[in-house]
Amino acid sequence: MTKNLPHQFLLYSEELDHRSRLLEVSGDEHHHAARVLRLKPGDTVFVTNGRGIRARCGIEVVGKNSTRFNVLECSDVKETGPQTTLALACLRRPAFEQAVKQCTELGMDRCIPFVSEQSHMGGYGPEFHQRLRRVTLSAMKQSFRATLPVVESVKSFDTLVKGLTGSRAIVVGDVGGTRFASYSETGTVTIVVGPEGGLTTAEHEALSAVNAVFVSVSPHRLRSETAAAALTAMVRNAQRD
Repeated sequence: MTKNLPHQFLLYSEELDHRSRLLEVSGDEHHHAARVLRLKPGDTVFVTNGRGIRARCGIEVVGKNSTRFNVLECSDVKETGPQTTLALACLRRPAFEQAVKQCTELGMDRCIPFVSEQSHMGGYGPEFHQRLRRVTLSAMKQSFRATLPVVESVKSFDTLVKGLTGSRAIVVGDVGGTRFASYSETGTVTIVVGPEGGLTTAEHEALSAVNAVFVSVSPHRLRSETAAAALTAMVRNAQRD
């Protein structure tokens, strides 16, 4: 009979590094530790800095406004698979949040919102950018990752295409594309997913000009947020040639 392992809770602290011996969190992370998880002195929890370091910590004090930990063990966490950037056309805000949440859990490293000709653009200001950062932070902790994805500001389609030259591979979700296959790229892979109405002919041509590969992950027409998650999972877990 398999023994059930205790759930491993993960918190976030920008200050964590390999020299850390004591850590203290306040604000949202303290609230999560003390009020949501109801942790107490003597409990063990994990903390990450979102930059690849994860530490096992013992809780020393749970105060009114902060929680203090002893750092017991600190390690570097290296993720497998290529560096993955998701370039996602601006969707309805709930759909965009859902895509960012799922793709963070699946291993996305960077997200670039972009304006396609058929994008939904309501409410994509600084407040929503901060909201997306909170979404990635929550999803990182949920999935026990040690890397916090970067969410960039909204870019125009032309600016996006000009910036794709640094990618080793560009994969565009397209219901009419070829079926996804394994590949041998090890650098940055950029996934491009258009809006619900799809990319225009001119946008297709611009992506083709930078050697993008158009792929299909399903015989069915998928919502953009579903396609983003499916492509992220396939790229992160593709079998290398």
